[in-house]
Amino acid sequence: QKLLRVNQDCLISCSTGFASRGRGERNGIVEMHAYSVMKAVELNGERLVHLKNPWGKGEWKGAWSDGSKEWTPEWLRQLNHTFGDDGAFWISYTDLLKKYSMFDVTRLFGSDWTSKTKWTTLEVPWVSDYHKTSFALTITRAGPVVIVLSQLDDRYFRGLEGQYRFDLGFRLHRAGDGEAYVVRSEPAYRMRRSVNVELDLEAGDYEVHVRVEATRNDDLLPTHQVIRKYAKSRRDKLMHTGLAYDIAHG
Repeated sequence: QKLLRVNQDCLISCSTGFASRGRGERNGIVEMHAYSVMKAVELNGERLVHLKNPWGKGEWKGAWSDGSKEWTPEWLRQLNHTFGDDGAFWISYTDLLKKYSMFDVTRLFGSDWTSKTKWTTLEVPWVSDYHKTSFALTITRAGPVVIVLSQLDDRYFRGLEGQYRFDLGFRLHRAGDGEAYVVRSEPAYRMRRSVNVELDLEAGDYEVHVRVEATRNDDLLPTHQVIRKYAKSRRDKLMHTGLAYDIAHG
């Protein structure tokens, strides 16, 4: 259903080879590479997806590829498709799931959405458990809700991240329901900066209980040692990176 609403509710890309470490080309699809999902249709019993290679060349060579036996003049008209090595091609939904191992979805928020953000600072406990700090929210009317728990974007302060990697998680509770929860986030894969859930909620008061798990990398220096090491030789660089820390909150 998300594919059918691509470029309306969300942007979607599909990727190959990140989990399998690459296996060369498969019927024209390049490993370790991402493609944009342009459109998806259910038509005359077929489920088809229109993809775009950002290189502008190199296409799928299987069923529903340019010039394949599946195409008829009527199908070309209905899908408004022309053949050519421009990086755009159609593929069946079944082959899409076989050939691509990862899908990234970016939710689009229009003017009918209301967005609220709250940053806070936590002391991460050594025991992996839900933190005593939680976020409270009130839903005034039933409808779709997206909840995102995020940490700072460390691309803004490369070199000052410190020794720890933080993995996030949360549970959504209806206020006053004790340990019973409505939904919990799934662990992030590769993209660890945030976790999220999208669901329909009834009006009412809710609480988001947060879990942060820290993993130390002893091959990296603690932040204070990095600052001490480069305070004189790279002072301007450190000042610039430190100021960018505030920008990361945006």
